[in-house]
Amino acid sequence: SLPSSPLNEDEPSFSQTELEKGLEDFDSYHSLTTLDNMYDIAPTIFEMKWIFMVAPEHKVFISSDNPLNMVSPDRERKYGVNSFGSMAGLAHADVELTLPLSSKVTLYASWKNEKEIYFPATDKQVDQLNYRIIRSTKNLFANNKEIIAYILQVVKNKLNYL
Repeated sequence: SLPSSPLNEDEPSFSQTELEKGLEDFDSYHSLTTLDNMYDIAPTIFEMKWIFMVAPEHKVFISSDNPLNMVSPDRERKYGVNSFGSMAGLAHADVELTLPLSSKVTLYASWKNEKEIYFPATDKQVDQLNYRIIRSTKNLFANNKEIIAYILQVVKNKLNYL
């Protein structure tokens, strides 16, 4: 036999017109629900150890329309980047949160950090954190056009190589 319907006809519902109207302004709705979720998520993030990584003088951190990155390096190595198995969760022991705060400072939060400090980043670390931004973005932001031009050229070269 079929399971009973999850819909209860005695409870109020919404019409197709209401659904379509909601989808027209989905980005605003998503923004509001994201803020609601922060009340649950923020305490966990605040428990993590924070490091503020400072870029070397000749390097900069970039940002994008999706600046907060949460990754699980162990899962990415095991399952591959962007695969279902590589999805990170805040409770994972290896989870890393990164958020560029300026062109010179990025927040790096992790359960593995031993203490909270300002830490001079290496060139390789800046490049790796910038790569996290690039792979999850639609729009990049940088403090000068030459950086964006360079990134676009590198990406174009890699695409042509593939």
